[in-house]
Amino acid sequence: MEEQDELDKLIQDLVDVGAINTTINKDTGETLYQLNENIETLVPGLWEEHQKKFKAMLYNLWQKGIITITLSDQGPMEDTVALTEEAFNPEVVGQLSEIEYEYLKSLIYTFDNNFSD
Repeated sequence: MEEQDELDKLIQDLVDVGAINTTINKDTGETLYQLNENIETLVPGLWEEHQKKFKAMLYNLWQKGIITITLSDQGPMEDTVALTEEAFNPEVVGQLSEIEYEYLKSLIYTFDNNFSD
């Protein structure tokens, strides 16, 4: 089995056990995968790794001026992330790595679908 096939099987297994939710991006038709609260108990190592990578990527995007992060004294669940104008600046976005760009697209999609009027 090839590496991509193994990854696809792992993702499908996680979807089947309820650890990952899928949605379809209504603009592109692309399938999007999102870890949900079940992942922490079903696959704790994956959850911890996801959290580390997510925090590191947010920090990278913050350093580049693409997002702002406001930390709350109420705990991390009350922290806020917002997109800056740079998130929509083609020159700035064009300098992102592929993975940074994918995270940015995911953030924009999440904001558009959860926080729009």
